[in-house]
Amino acid sequence: MEEPPRDLRNALSEFRRAIAQGPAGGGGSGTGGSGGKGGGISVSGLTPSGFGVGNLWFDSRDYDWTPYEMQIYWAILRAWYVRLYAMTELFEKWAFARGDWMIDHQNQVRFTILRTGEIVDIAIEAPADCPPLDESSADALREVVLPPLPSDSPRPAETVHVRFLVRGDIHHMRNDPLLRSAYYGR
Repeated sequence: MEEPPRDLRNALSEFRRAIAQGPAGGGGSGTGGSGGKGGGISVSGLTPSGFGVGNLWFDSRDYDWTPYEMQIYWAILRAWYVRLYAMTELFEKWAFARGDWMIDHQNQVRFTILRTGEIVDIAIEAPADCPPLDESSADALREVVLPPLPSDSPRPAETVHVRFLVRGDIHHMRNDPLLRSAYYGR
């Protein structure tokens, strides 16, 4: 596999540190990944750029999803960054129509991963009140390539829930180094 561009590696390192540190003042929302028993990765902080995927959790609680979670987390995040960059113009039109370039939205999406890694049954569970955010997150899940479920997973498919979070000034999306690196590094 080709090495990612240096600025993407740096951005991912910063993102990992932000996840490990959590938000200022500690705490978090949702269930954490304690023990990896389907609880999921709890992410309440955002990257410095204002985009993040958090609260990834699996319906099954009788299997340790931790290693697989980390694999799909980064794949989903990268796919979403590609979609965000590709859809920058839609976000700009949405902001212009609202007369407000600041965004602070999140949504929750449910999807099912088949044993092969194929994603099916994508559904927005909690819309963002920002159509481009809902569209970009669903599109990312349609386009992402995931590894197959672990060979010892107990079921032939697994339902997963994920939050997509965005906060900041839409004017900066087009020049965001994380989004640009993901898009051009495809």
